[in-house]
This record gives sequence, structure tokens and C-alpha cells, in this order.
Amino acid sequence: MFATLHSCSTNSITHTPVKSDTDDLKEHSTVCYVQLNDGTIKHYKTLKLVTSPFGTPHLLADRKTKFKASEITAYQNKDHYAISQRTFISGRQTHVATETLPGFAVRIIKGRLNVYCKKYVNGQFAVNEYYLQIGDNGMIQPYSAELMSALIKDNTEAYWFFTNTKFKKHLPEKLTTTAKMYNGDQFVTMN
Repeated sequence: MFATLHSCSTNSITHTPVKSDTDDLKEHSTVCYVQLNDGTIKHYKTLKLVTSPFGTPHLLADRKTKFKASEITAYQNKDHYAISQRTFISGRQTHVATETLPGFAVRIIKGRLNVYCKKYVNGQFAVNEYYLQIGDNGMIQPYSAELMSALIKDNTEAYWFFTNTKFKKHLPEKLTTTAKMYNGDQFVTMN
């Protein structure tokens, strides 16, 4: 039995990477593409995650082209942009395939401060591990409170929110709200 997730539509094109093309692709969530290990970007009409109890999870492009996790460094489908853990500074190796290929992290916040989430198995449970990156070309580093504080220290509002003891619980919400503040997203406050 196969489970397939995530598809999108665009034209099929193959080209070598140009930085501005890649940046534009990451901005448009309706574009499907894979970035191969050599940097080549290939576009497809559909890109689906295929998992099964008896096979290795892989991406299926246009219902015929198969990509293993080891063959690509990043991909974009209609649901998310994901990047291989091989590009991270450090972190736990993972083989979980739920919403993305095993060993890949999904970008959950994009902007001046990018936040990624990767699932790994901690005993019998899948756990989220977070990563931070300044800009599109910065190092992707495992989250720590010290790193986050250092990265956002130039934004008073985001720094205050993050370091305020009142908000210590609920790490996912705290990270995403802080990153959105740092990236300049507008928030409505109620008094």
C-alpha cells in the first residue's frame, strides 16, 4: 500500500542553478522542483512524497521520476520547502518520513530569520527539532535559547518577547512568533 502526499503544478524545465532563480522559486509555493546534489534544479508538474511499509520513502515527480533523499539537497512542493540535514551545522540524524523525506527539515518561517523543523525519533515518539538561519545563505544551526537571543538582539520587540519569562513554555509558538516579529510581520495587540 502506498501513501502519497503533496502535489502541485508547473511547467517541466531543467536548468542549472542561478541564485536569483532559486530565491524566486522558494518564494512561490506553487512551484515544484528538486535541487540535486550537484546544484541542478529540475522543475516538475507534480511532486509527491511516497511512503510504504515495504519501501524506502522517495519523491515521485510527474508520476514517473523517482528521487531518493540521498540524491537531492532540497525540494519545494505546494506545501513546503524542505532542505537536507546534510547541509546543517549539526543535529541528530533522522530517518522519519511523515510530512517530508527522511533527513529533511521543513522551513516553517521564511524571512531575515528562517526557522526549520525536523522530526526525529526519540525512543518511540517523533519529536520536533528546530534550526535557525539568518537570511537564505546563512548557516543552518540547531536551535538554542542562546543562539536565538544572539541572532535577534538587534530587534528590541522580538528580543523582549523571546527573553520574557512569561513566554517560556510552548516553544513552537514562541519560536514562530519571535521569528515573525524579527522578520517585520505586523501583530495586533489587545490591551
